[in-house]
Formats: sequence, C-alpha cells, structure tokens
Amino acid sequence: MNYLIVGASAGLGRSLSRKLGSEGNNLILLATDDRDLQSISSDIMIRYQVKVETLSADLSVHTGFLDDLEKIINVMGGIDGIFFPIGAINPDDSIPSDLTVLNQMTNVNYISVVSVIMRFWDLLVRRTHQTVIVGFGSVASIRGRNSNVCYSAAKRSLLSFFESLRHAGASTNVLVQFYILGYLDTNLAFGKRTLFPRSNTETLSRRIFENLQKDFGVTYYPRYWYLINLVLKIVPWTIFKRLTF
Repeated sequence: MNYLIVGASAGLGRSLSRKLGSEGNNLILLATDDRDLQSISSDIMIRYQVKVETLSADLSVHTGFLDDLEKIINVMGGIDGIFFPIGAINPDDSIPSDLTVLNQMTNVNYISVVSVIMRFWDLLVRRTHQTVIVGFGSVASIRGRNSNVCYSAAKRSLLSFFESLRHAGASTNVLVQFYILGYLDTNLAFGKRTLFPRSNTETLSRRIFENLQKDFGVTYYPRYWYLINLVLKIVPWTIFKRLTF
C-alpha cells in the first residue's frame, strides 16, 4: 500500500510513519521541517526497505504545496490512504486573538486537512480496493473555553467535516475514520501539567494500524475520554465557567 501522512515529522506523525513503514507500506511524508523529514525517511527506508518520498511545506501559510504533492503521488503510482496526525497550538490563542494566530490555527488544524482531502478524494475513490482517510481531533474541542480558542474551534469543525466525509463516502470504497485524542506524550505537552495521563504515541499507532479495516466512524482514545466527554457536556454553566483546564 502507498500511504500519505500529513504532519509526519513529530509526535504521532513520526510514530505512525514508522509503524506503517514497518508493515511494508510505501510512504509519502509531508511536514514543515525538511531536516526532520530526511532523517525520518532515511531511517524508515534503511530499516524496512520500503519506498519513502518527502515534501516539506508550511501548512500554516498556503495550500500551494498541493501541485507538488500531486506530482509525488503520481510518481508513487497513487495512494491507498491518507493520515492527518497534524496539529499546532499557540500560547496566544485566546480572546482577543491576533489574526495571525487565527490564520495559523485554522490553516494548520482545518484548512490544510480539508484541502488535501478535496484534492485527492477522487484518487481514493477510483482505487479498485478499499482505501482509508484517518483524521484526528482533540478533547480540547469537547466544550469551548477561554484557552486554545481557535485551535478548539478548528478541531470541532474538522470533526463535522469528517462526519460529512463519511456520509459522502458511504457508497464508495473509501473508509473514513476519526480519532478524538486525549493528552499525548509529545512536544505539544512538554512541560505542561495535565489532568489525565498522557498516552504513548507508539501504542496509539499500533491501535490505528489494527483498526484500518474497521468502520467505526468516530472513536475516543483513550476510550475513557468518551465518558469524560459526556460529563463535560452536561456540567451546568455556573460550574463550568469556574473550571480551569
């Protein structure tokens, strides 16, 4: 299989790239930092003897990378799935927020994902076997609060888009999956206190690979976040507004 991973150079993206490569899949890795990409791709090619192509692009700025990405996909012979372990947060993401923060959070966490899917949806539909699109949301978007404002809004929008995407693909060979993730042990959480334990990205990557044939739509990881989600949604406003998390 040929898989495209958007946001491949750090955290979950790095772990997922290694897991998919170790299972004999060819990869196209897209991320911002070309040095990281070259390091990851070289390691995967040497370890697992698979083909790896890379493309560096700043997804917070524009979507001009799509033409270059299409050329790589054509050289690779098409793709069988796309994974989006991409995400960015900003400490200044609050109300009021500078428009540059808004644009960054929206472009990275929502527009770049949707743009890639819209561009290459038909390629996945035309494959003669099952293909997959895997997106990732965040428990930060369960209920809006006074931090990570634009990030949370973008991730909630992404969930809605993936629900529509799953509906659009119901009669096709494209399987659409969406993970709402709790705290992960990545650089985004470095030095921060978290209310719940951080999950290991290697373990999560194995779970994602094991689930590739399952039509579950939306799931929480770890699963206990589903119950936390239910509780947070029904907490009265008089209590919720006092919470800091």
